[in-house]
Amino acid sequence: MGNSHVCVLLTSTNLKCWGYGYLGQLGRGSTIDIGDGPSEMGDALPLLDFDGVTPTVTNTPAETNTSTLTSTPTSTRTASKTLTRSKTPTRSKTKTKTRTPTKSKTPTRTPVGYVSRVQLIASGAVHTCALLASSVVKCWGLNDNGQLGAGNTAARGDAVGEMANALPSVDLGTGVIAKKIYAGSSHTCVLTTTNQVKCWGQNDAGQLGIGDADNRGDAFGEMGDALPFVNLGSGMTATELTIGSRFTCALLTTGSVVCWGTNDNGQMGIGSTDTIGDNSGEMGDALVAVDLGTGRTALSTVASAYSVCAILDNATIKCWGNNSVGQLGLGDTASRGDNSSEMGDYLLALPFAADLTPVELATSSYNVCARFDNGTIRCWGRGDNADLGNGDSSIQGNDTGELAALTAIDLGSGHTAKRVFGSAYSGFCVILDDDALKCWGSNSDANLGIGISSGDTKWGNAAGEMGDSLPTIDLGTGVTVTTLSAGSLFRCAILKYSTAVKCWGVNDAGQLGHESTYAAWGEYPDATMGDYLPILRLGAIVPSTVTPTPTKTKTYTRTLSPSRTKSPTKTLSPTKTATRTATASATPIP
Repeated sequence: MGNSHVCVLLTSTNLKCWGYGYLGQLGRGSTIDIGDGPSEMGDALPLLDFDGVTPTVTNTPAETNTSTLTSTPTSTRTASKTLTRSKTPTRSKTKTKTRTPTKSKTPTRTPVGYVSRVQLIASGAVHTCALLASSVVKCWGLNDNGQLGAGNTAARGDAVGEMANALPSVDLGTGVIAKKIYAGSSHTCVLTTTNQVKCWGQNDAGQLGIGDADNRGDAFGEMGDALPFVNLGSGMTATELTIGSRFTCALLTTGSVVCWGTNDNGQMGIGSTDTIGDNSGEMGDALVAVDLGTGRTALSTVASAYSVCAILDNATIKCWGNNSVGQLGLGDTASRGDNSSEMGDYLLALPFAADLTPVELATSSYNVCARFDNGTIRCWGRGDNADLGNGDSSIQGNDTGELAALTAIDLGSGHTAKRVFGSAYSGFCVILDDDALKCWGSNSDANLGIGISSGDTKWGNAAGEMGDSLPTIDLGTGVTVTTLSAGSLFRCAILKYSTAVKCWGVNDAGQLGHESTYAAWGEYPDATMGDYLPILRLGAIVPSTVTPTPTKTKTYTRTLSPSRTKSPTKTLSPTKTATRTATASATPIP
C-alpha cells in the first residue's frame, strides 16, 4: 500500500489496484485515477496484466463528478493547532480524467470533467472568478450581490457538491465570449472578444455602468442576453478594465480612460464628486474621459480601493482619487480629481528617477507598487500593514521627496521580479526571476501561505523580514505559477504547467473553492500547503447552462454590501476598518 494508492492480492492470485495513477502506479499503462467514481470498483476494476494476456475484466466506468482529492479536515481549530492529517497529498502533476485507458506514458494536458485548464483568474473581496480554456466563466465564494452571476445569491464553494460540474458557468449571452475577467469588491466584469464590456453584481453606485442602481445577477432572468453591454460611447471599445471599490474604469482602444461608479474621492478623474452610471444619460457619449495631460494616453491602469493610477505613453505614472495616506505619491495627502484644475497638466507625474521605466503597477487598498524594467519593485502609501515591504511601518509618499528617495524592495540575493500582484485588502506578491513566489503584508489569516507566527503576523514591516528571510510559497513539488489574484486575505494562483488553480487563506464563505469553510489553509505550511493544498475542481471545459437555485440560502453574520441607499454626501469614512468588507478597506490614516 502506497500513500496514494492501494493494491490487493485476490484469492485467485490476481492483483487489483486503485487510487492515484498519475505516475502509472496502478500498473494499467495509463495515468488515470481509479476509485473516485462509483462505477469503477467491483467487477469494473480490472485485473493487472503481468504476462501480456488481456485481463478478463473490462474497465468501462462512467464519468462522475465525485472527487476524493479534497478530504476536508475538521473546521475546529484547537489551541495546539493540531491538524488532521487525513488528506492525501495533491500532486503537482495534472491528471486526466478521461476514463478510456491508453498505453501512452504521456499524460494529456487537457483534463476533462474535473480540473479544467484555466486562462485567467480574478478575485474580489470574497469571491473569485476563473476564465477557463474553453472561454467559460465560473465563479465561487460569497454571492450576496449576485457577483457570481448565477441568478441567485447563494454562495458557492462552501459546501460539498458545489464545485466541479455542479458549479454553473456564467451566462454571458448568445455568442458572447469572454477574453478577460475582472473582479471588484462585490461586482464582476468581463471584456469580450469584441472588446465590449459586461458587468454584474453590486450596483448601488452605478458601477455596472448600465444606467441604474439595481444589482444584476442576483435574480433569475438578469444574465445572458438580458444583461446589457456597457455603453462606452459611439464606436468606442476597450482593451483593459480596472475595478476599485464600487467603481470601474475602462482603458479604451484610443488610449483614453473612462470611469463610472462612486466618485466621492475624485476617482472618476473628472474634476467633481458626481456619481456616474447610476442614472440614464450618464454613460455612452456622456462619459467624460480622464484628462491625462496634453497629448498623453494610457498604456495600463490599476485601481486601489478609492484611487486609480496609470502608466502613460511617455513611461511616466499619474495617479488620482483618494490620497489620505499618500497613495498618489505626490508628497501630500490631498485628493486629486475631485475639483477643477487638478487633472491634465496640473496633475504631476510621479517623481521617479529618469532611468527607471515603469512596466507594471499593482495595488492594495491604500498602496501602490511599481515594477520597473530593471526588475526592481518600489511601493508607496500606507505602511502599518507591511504592504511597503521596506522594514518599517511608516507612510511613504505623503511628504515631499519621499517617492524619489524610495529604495527597491529586497527580494533576496540577486533576485529580480518578473511580475507583481496586489490584493483587495493588504499585501503584495511577486514572481521572481527563478519563478519562486514570495508575498508580504498582513498575514493574520494565513493568506501569505507561509504559516502564522505566535507574535507579529505581518511580514515586511520589521527589519530582517524581507530578502532571503522572506519564505517562498510552496504550492507543490516542482510547481510554479503563471499568475495570481488576491481578495481580502486570500489568494489563488494558476499553476504554470497544469494551468490548474490552488487557493489559500481565509475561507469563511467558500472563497477558496474547497467545498468547505475550513480555515487553516496556509497556517501550517508543512501540512496545508505544497502537495497537501487541493487543486480546485472547476468541472468539464464544456459550456453549461446556468441553473438557478433560488431555494438555496446561506446566512452570514457579517455585512459585506454597502446600502443601496445613496447618500447625498459622499465622503471617505474615517471609520473604515480592516475587516473583510465589500470595500476591502483599511482604517485611513490622517
